[in-house]
Amino acid sequence: MSFDDLFVRFWWLIFPLFGMIWAFVELTQSGRRSKQAMDVIKSLVEQGKDPPVELLDIAAGDRSDNSSGWDRAQTPAAAVVVNTALAVGFGLASRFANNSNTQEVFFVLAAVFGVIALGFFFIAMFGPRPK
Repeated sequence: MSFDDLFVRFWWLIFPLFGMIWAFVELTQSGRRSKQAMDVIKSLVEQGKDPPVELLDIAAGDRSDNSSGWDRAQTPAAAVVVNTALAVGFGLASRFANNSNTQEVFFVLAAVFGVIALGFFFIAMFGPRPK
């Protein structure tokens, strides 16, 4: 099997790999941010000053700085919209696909994204509310 065949068959793996790399980068940046906050807290304590509450929240891992650009209250609702759109798109692709193998694959993808959208819907409706 040549590289071209591998790429044609498994091109979609680029997206999960990118997602894993993105998550790793976020994790390392979060750890670095907490370490820097701890260093500032140590220097303030050595000077005899009380650290601000916001700095303590950052050191504890609370993302109140909103560095991801998402409001935590909107994240489940946005996930519902995105996954529903993907489910509808793959459902339409399944309907208009030329061969039965492609129809089955698109139908399975539509079903999976539909279930994920339903899960996020229940999280958005019945999950914990932000403070």
